[in-house]
Amino acid sequence: MATLLQQFTSMTEKKNFQLAGIVQTFINNAPLAGVIDWANRPGFKVEFKRELTLPANVGFRVRDAEYTAGYGETIEVSEDFKIAGGKLLVDGATIKQSDPQAIANEKIMKAKALARAFNTSMFKGDGTSGTLTGLQARIGGSETILNHATAGPLSIAALREAVLECRGITHILMGKRTYLRFWTAQNAGVGMSPISFMPNEYGMRTMFFDGVPVIMAGEKTDRSEILDFTETSSTTSIYLISNEKGAGVQGFQNSEMSFTDQNQISTSSAVQLEWIANFMIQDLKTAIRLKNITDAAVIA
Repeated sequence: MATLLQQFTSMTEKKNFQLAGIVQTFINNAPLAGVIDWANRPGFKVEFKRELTLPANVGFRVRDAEYTAGYGETIEVSEDFKIAGGKLLVDGATIKQSDPQAIANEKIMKAKALARAFNTSMFKGDGTSGTLTGLQARIGGSETILNHATAGPLSIAALREAVLECRGITHILMGKRTYLRFWTAQNAGVGMSPISFMPNEYGMRTMFFDGVPVIMAGEKTDRSEILDFTETSSTTSIYLISNEKGAGVQGFQNSEMSFTDQNQISTSSAVQLEWIANFMIQDLKTAIRLKNITDAAVIA
């Protein structure tokens, strides 16, 4: 089990610089994928048990009395692998006539597009046509907190409620515009909950809210924001997750990303990038959605 950054480090040490560059592109363009662990799993799907209710009939007894047996309840959850990738075709003459760096740039652009598409699906995917089922579709019930009954400015009080609701919280993810509103409000003292900027565990400058890293959710392939204000009544959402091992949001993959040069095909050279992967929410309380946030000044 390893983060994408740890995979990048391993590839660099093995001098697999081309694939290391692809993984680094994912880290830079798929923030949610970059903050969770990815475990190698065989097969076509991953199955795990999710806790529903704890055993009843526990407590204390008087001397010489017996305990009454009780059992907890779990549910079997199954998550299929998803096949994400893309192919780059370059005319053979172009390869001969072009600067090698130009071809390398095309490969990186293909990786960037895939990373953004994968990251978008982690938030917004509906599970159809082979896509991921994203956080928006997965999170419901008591794991969804209303910032406002219908639509309203981000409330610091509601955000604190969401922080408390997320079990073992490790990250807060929001859109760029919400991030800016949040930063501006905190600098003005709204909500009296200070933010700070400091290096995270990877040395990157990061905003922290009450000790929790706040990161921007990222962009789609068309450069628009994933968490923009296009939800009901022109609102957006903030997501809070835990990447706690064995309990939180975790990725799984058949193996590390593959980048295959398929050599000459007719008059073209084909390069294929592929990643067979998906993610799961092991404990429902480790992924919380705060919804109904409008593009307006933050309130306490």
